[in-house]
Amino acid sequence: MPEDPFGAFERPRSREDEISIEATLQARAEGREIVISGSGDRQFDAVLRAPDDAELNLRFARDSAAAGDLLSAAAAIERLLLEEPNWHAARLLYAVTLFRMEDVEAASRELDLLDGVELTPLQRAEVDKYRRLIARRDQRVSVSGSVNLGLAYDGNATGAIANLVDVGLGGGQKDDGLGFSGGGRLKLSARLADAEPTSVFLLASAQGRKDLSGPRFETLLADVSAGIAGEIGPRTAFTAAGLVRHLALFADPYLTEWGGRLAISRRLSHLTTVDASVEVTDQSFDEPLLAGLVPGLAADARSGVRVALAAGLSHRLSGATSLSAQLGWEDKSADFRPLAFSGPGFSGSLRHQLGRGAYSTLAGSVRVLDFKAPDPLLDGRERKETRSFVRAALGAPLSAFTDAGATADVREGMTLEAALSWTRRDTQRPYLAYQSVGGELRLIWVFGE
Repeated sequence: MPEDPFGAFERPRSREDEISIEATLQARAEGREIVISGSGDRQFDAVLRAPDDAELNLRFARDSAAAGDLLSAAAAIERLLLEEPNWHAARLLYAVTLFRMEDVEAASRELDLLDGVELTPLQRAEVDKYRRLIARRDQRVSVSGSVNLGLAYDGNATGAIANLVDVGLGGGQKDDGLGFSGGGRLKLSARLADAEPTSVFLLASAQGRKDLSGPRFETLLADVSAGIAGEIGPRTAFTAAGLVRHLALFADPYLTEWGGRLAISRRLSHLTTVDASVEVTDQSFDEPLLAGLVPGLAADARSGVRVALAAGLSHRLSGATSLSAQLGWEDKSADFRPLAFSGPGFSGSLRHQLGRGAYSTLAGSVRVLDFKAPDPLLDGRERKETRSFVRAALGAPLSAFTDAGATADVREGMTLEAALSWTRRDTQRPYLAYQSVGGELRLIWVFGE
């Protein structure tokens, strides 16, 4: 199973289009000069030299919007509409840009101006889609989530089983496995007041696997959290929640933990966000297999408190590419101290937009674990191990496979994704080392977002 260095509870992260909303709207209201940086300077200079060049302004607006500079994009489209107020495609792009800037009232006015005008079927579908999105934003209670279903392959399924329960001698015999994978996520959120960004939420998720061939390798991970999310000032957001998490192996309970999590994130600019989190849980294990193999060891010998600290950064490198990285530290106690550990961890991801909603991602993590007491199974030595994980994925919405590359309907929320993964655990005998290459093909449906 993929390693998550800091727990399965989702941490706050910036939206792909996230900007400093307050600063953007204030600058737009005050009519301040628009300034962009990097390679966009040359394009902006060209726009200034040719303000009536419609094609240049439209290209500049699209590039600015893709890079997250929505204020520059909006200003460029405004120039277009001043010259050609009946350019309906440009007005639709303006409405979408205003919506992304969270200027919902202005976006609604622009959409109203498109009533009764001649649009292509796809443009009319886009108008209807953004009307639905605006209506959804006005609701104090919202429902969102995702469902996924696919096939998963593990080149060393036997090793995966042995490493999950920390038992076995020597390297073991490799045996691959193929199975169904599936799961989902559901979030219910309610704002405390109409104009209040603070909300309470309930988040539930589950992900499982059922074997089709190879060794029996059935898992189910489920968690439920409930809490409050809001803002501290114009650029800082927080989440505080209680959580319960459960892992079952082979249809039997293996791990149940409960506790709480506090996370905070701050937008440094429309390109960069930093965040930090702390999670504390009480873990209860039920491992009769381990107890049966080690005389005198109780089935709950691994039970104890786990504390995970993390700090990270998300940055948009370009209009199509974003990067995130996170450093962390985890500490776990255990009733049987040789099973307690602490150590650092690192995780990161790189995402690139390919057009038409298609994307590629590369993600990975490394955990370095130092166990806290000599292990009698290791002749009194202290156990040390490193766990590594890398995953590369390529995905595209079903709408990307149409001639237009967009459909403005449910197909834009259904993504076909293929992924390859590599997992490794370096440890000391008699504990099992593990290395495997795996793959997954799945269909993901996202709704309510």
